[in-house]
Amino acid sequence: MKVNFRYQRQNVLRFTKYQPKNFIDYPTELKNLMKKNNRFEIIYKNSKPYIRIDHSSSTMKNFKPDEDDLNWEVDEFYKRVQSESINQYLD
Repeated sequence: MKVNFRYQRQNVLRFTKYQPKNFIDYPTELKNLMKKNNRFEIIYKNSKPYIRIDHSSSTMKNFKPDEDDLNWEVDEFYKRVQSESINQYLD
């Protein structure tokens, strides 16, 4: 579950909040359908996407992130991955 939580944190960074004023608004029927079948919810922090919640995921419904999860930073993760070498895992 921790991996799922962190994956959602990483995945959501590519999302952009839809601004109807910049485009066109959704038709009323589509809005109603989206409210009724709202599987995913994007949580924003400081006006930026922070995490995507999957309301249909039974494994994640009761998951409570610990301090490590909440402090986990995607940028730091990427930096660490870029600095790693496959050789360090082959020994």
